[in-house]
Amino acid sequence: MRIAECLVGDETGMIIFTARNEQVDLMKEGTTVTFRNAKIDMFKGSMRLVVDKWGRVEIAEPANFTNILMMQKCFFAPMI
Repeated sequence: MRIAECLVGDETGMIIFTARNEQVDLMKEGTTVTFRNAKIDMFKGSMRLVVDKWGRVEIAEPANFTNILMMQKCFFAPMI
């Protein structure tokens, strides 16, 4: 299993998205994505956006957000 934590957002706010397996391949800096049936999980007291087997992460048309980056970085977590 591959896991990456990615900072995602739009003009209304930002959150950490926990990408798993094939989702990791979609998450590139500057890419616009659409989350379908995403949910919030709490992890060590912080909110994380997750998309489980019932949801989807899809590449979308590029968006133009002012004063914010759609995706800044992905932090890849080693599996233990």
